[in-house]
Amino acid sequence: QVSVSDVVTHLRIEGGFSEALAAVVRRRLLLRAAEEAGITASAAELQRSADAWRALHGLHKANDTRTWLAANGLTAD
Repeated sequence: QVSVSDVVTHLRIEGGFSEALAAVVRRRLLLRAAEEAGITASAAELQRSADAWRALHGLHKANDTRTWLAANGLTAD
């Protein structure tokens, strides 16, 4: 079993912690700014974005996406 603490320790030892932390903070700040500005995305806009992301990462078939999600500990939900 691997804990979040294990991952953080690994990133600190191997490098990458600062970059990961900066990316998480940037994402949080962007989300907060979008919420405060009342910026929203329609279901169609979210779908187009997801489709573009999958194409960029070579996930052209539904099974490719399901496999990637499972490999990364994620689900479609």
